[in-house]
Amino acid sequence: MMRILVCLAVLLAAPATTASSDATPTAERPRIGLVLSGGGARGAAHIGVLKVLERHRIPVDVIAGTSFGAIIGGLYATGLSAGELEEQLLAVDWEFALSDTVPRRLRSLRRKDDDDNFLVKFKLGVNDGEIGLPPGVILNEHFRVLLREYARGGATVTDFDELPIPFRAVAADIETGEPVVLGEGSLVQSILASMAVPGLFPPVKLDGRLLVDGGIANNVPIDIARAMGADILIVVDISSQPKPQAEIESFLDVVSQMVTIMTLRTAEQQMATLGPRDVAIRPDLKDISTADFKRTPEAIPFGEAAAEAELQSLAALSLNETAWAAYQAGRGQMSPTPTEVDFVRLDNDSALDNRVILELLDVHPGRPLDPERLEEGIIKVYGLDYFESVDYELVREGGRTGLEVTARERSWGPDYLRFGLAIQDNFEGDATYNAAISYTDLGINSRGGEWRSFLQVGDDPQVFTEIYQPVDYGQQWFVLGNVTARSLNAPLIDPDRNIIAEFRLKAAEFFLAGGRNLGNWGRLAFGAAYEVGDVSVRIGNPAIPTGSFEEADLIAVFQIDTLDNADFPRTGLATNIFYRNGLPILGSDATDDQVQIELFKAWSWGANTLLGSAEFGTGFNGRATAQSLFELGGFVSLSGFSRGELTGRHVTQAGAIYYRQIGGRGGVLLNIPIYMGATVEAGNVWQDLDDFAVDELIVGSSLFLGAETAIGPIYVGGGVNTEGATSFFLFLGQFF
Repeated sequence: MMRILVCLAVLLAAPATTASSDATPTAERPRIGLVLSGGGARGAAHIGVLKVLERHRIPVDVIAGTSFGAIIGGLYATGLSAGELEEQLLAVDWEFALSDTVPRRLRSLRRKDDDDNFLVKFKLGVNDGEIGLPPGVILNEHFRVLLREYARGGATVTDFDELPIPFRAVAADIETGEPVVLGEGSLVQSILASMAVPGLFPPVKLDGRLLVDGGIANNVPIDIARAMGADILIVVDISSQPKPQAEIESFLDVVSQMVTIMTLRTAEQQMATLGPRDVAIRPDLKDISTADFKRTPEAIPFGEAAAEAELQSLAALSLNETAWAAYQAGRGQMSPTPTEVDFVRLDNDSALDNRVILELLDVHPGRPLDPERLEEGIIKVYGLDYFESVDYELVREGGRTGLEVTARERSWGPDYLRFGLAIQDNFEGDATYNAAISYTDLGINSRGGEWRSFLQVGDDPQVFTEIYQPVDYGQQWFVLGNVTARSLNAPLIDPDRNIIAEFRLKAAEFFLAGGRNLGNWGRLAFGAAYEVGDVSVRIGNPAIPTGSFEEADLIAVFQIDTLDNADFPRTGLATNIFYRNGLPILGSDATDDQVQIELFKAWSWGANTLLGSAEFGTGFNGRATAQSLFELGGFVSLSGFSRGELTGRHVTQAGAIYYRQIGGRGGVLLNIPIYMGATVEAGNVWQDLDDFAVDELIVGSSLFLGAETAIGPIYVGGGVNTEGATSFFLFLGQFF
């Protein structure tokens, strides 16, 4: 995606004239209007038509477009050629563009923490105690970024008649259903309003009206182009036809059929008004549906073929080479984005202090304006999870250029609930099932303090609550405090690895820490923890010693997280270095120091990924307790063993996980990636570090199928190791 944006920035930066009069036809020829209908992914056919018009020197003097037609028409109106539009469209990552997830590399470590605890990605908003849902399945922030980059040259244009080709976008008022013609204001906002499919994308609020996709009101805006002064129209209609009854099977089919019928009704009314000199082009797009965005390249040649079939009618509109050169020179491209801004204005309706947002934007009056850095800052602000949308415009006031940023708090609630489920089962009686719910209260103060609480029920019940407080407006320094109450089962295993009893551990922990965030990639924290609890025999000989315990520790943590995905990463690094110093002076039963290092690194090529892992942990300088021992066993942890089957004061393990995506790449809007993979690990635990020996390393391996689902990553497979242990497993949740 960034390659697309950089290329477009270069294309749009080419200097040229901007006056619309340059594109005005001379008295010797009629004024030609181009009408581009909506049709979702089928809209790429419009580019094919434009290629034919340019190839045969047919000028366009005004453009009216709806939905995808507004996207292509609006960008063409800024001066992009058909070839340039095709080049960029072919490179679009539609899965990313039509998603609502901020790239993980641009999210803060705090927001990356939200991926922990196997929580469902979908969030329910909470506002004044009421649960709310977002106004659209996709909040289109990524598509907004893409459009801003495409239309960068027209960033300061507020009258669409001042574009190289005058342009109108058509939307619909969701309150009345009436068509709304957009010819001024923000070009990007107007396009977004025109393509805001109800339920899929959120409505766009402009001038007090709530606007949605114009297809439901006027999908082929012929009357709009005529009102712009067009004498002859070239109309490209890519409307879908209704499906036969036999093909209507799912809920989505029913919704699609309803929208198709609504748009066809207005389209037929508009097409009936065409005159004898007008040219209608209706590409045969075969089975390409409105949602087949990954098939958009296939639609371009269908548009070309349909336009070539109408060349006999189009030939009368063709210019000679001299007139065409004059038209092209007059049309040109928009002027480049200003290199500096004289002022920055922020419209922020959240409880978050403006200084927090401005620190992330990192734009300063009088300094060079870096468009890519500005876009990245906008996405970082959006990634705070406070806002429904974060947008900007370049404005001209009194001869000065300013940056105006608008940040709109989430209407369905800045606070949110998340749910989750975790399952581990080896089909031999060793299974755990846990369900969780978390509540995050964002913006408890203007510096971005937050309160998060977490409840887990099941085999390992847990209650957690935490206050997190940034110290500075840049949110680099922070303090936090949390309390955890937990209960879990732990096996007692003899030297032959037989489970001879099962303990029930109950504990409460108090933790205070402070630290520094290292950009979006790392964190350094120091703190103190105090834990009390007791251990009882749940299954087995009741004479086994049990009792209460007490631990007090100083703790230091260094984390790096640049993984692009928390479930099935393809690139990036994750490192966790943990140091614990026991404090017997405070009554701690564990008096030893402990160091643990964990590392994950991902490499990818094509559909393949290799994830390397390493772990080292050791205790020293004192006495360890059962609660402080390291564990191995389970999926990707010496596969073949049961979870936590090996325990020791020292641990070493290294491994490799390979997986290949074998499914879920055909769609965009509904997409569940499926993977097939294998793992190999080597490691062991020791009670005494002097006992470490390479020939005592145990090697485990597994084969698995995995899926990245709405409730978290799921793995099903089987494992074996050199100790002869084998297991089958069902695993729901993160393994790192």
